[in-house]
Amino acid sequence: MSHFKSTIWHRELLRSLRNKYVATPLYNTNYEGDISSHGQTVKIHRPGSITVSDYVVGTDMAVQKNPTGTDLELTIDQQKSFNFTIDDILQKQSAVDLINGYSDEAAYALRDAAEKHILSTIAAGADSDNVVTVDAGLSTSDIYDNIAKLKKILSKNNVPLEGRSIMLTPDEIELLETCDEFKSASDLGDDTKRNGFSGRICGFDVFETLNLKEDDPATVATGDPVHRYIVASYQGATTHAEQLVKVKQYEAEKQFAMGVKGLHVYGTKVIRPTGIAVLKVKYTVGTM
Repeated sequence: MSHFKSTIWHRELLRSLRNKYVATPLYNTNYEGDISSHGQTVKIHRPGSITVSDYVVGTDMAVQKNPTGTDLELTIDQQKSFNFTIDDILQKQSAVDLINGYSDEAAYALRDAAEKHILSTIAAGADSDNVVTVDAGLSTSDIYDNIAKLKKILSKNNVPLEGRSIMLTPDEIELLETCDEFKSASDLGDDTKRNGFSGRICGFDVFETLNLKEDDPATVATGDPVHRYIVASYQGATTHAEQLVKVKQYEAEKQFAMGVKGLHVYGTKVIRPTGIAVLKVKYTVGTM
């Protein structure tokens, strides 16, 4: 196995994983360099408010000593792995490199698992006053108005206008694309090259994903509503840290086959709950 360079393989797989994320506009990775394994905790200090007072010439200024902040912890509490083998005969009979092909598929699978966790954490971490419940579901006639409510919530919480994003499933994208407000507001241009980018509405970059948090129908009591949680935010509200800590190629025991296994660890923390707004949309199972 002298031809296999583990460091190069590691970097290629990690880059493939990151390039396929859609939800990146909703979080930052400011603390990612501080982690190396599952179970680690990163301390985060969020500064408190600074008092502003009138200045009077010749008068001593009041001093705000040791402003009170908030200490938060980002815990790397998630770990996912993959492990597959390719028979030597199948590899020799194939016209393509099966090992690299399936490694790319592993990257997709890791992305989906991590992104579901990220979007679920963001939806659950929003301030309770920032959740708008839509009991009748969404339609072409009201989807714009409901997204406008999210814009108002974020603006009243002093969330920066720049860099706001919203994540929608293909069902909501379809509704938007028949909405006159969306057609007139969207200027796609070169930005369509960004993963999942679908345009702009109400000051939000619109991204398409299948990984929004939804109630699991199997866990919902008979007669209770099932919901999808559409999230709108900016990168300063949530932080995420991840590492692909181990990737190894090996010869399968008791087989003439080569295997590849890897371990992906990560954690997500909402640090500004008021910077997230959520549409909690009721839907009928099987229709959305």
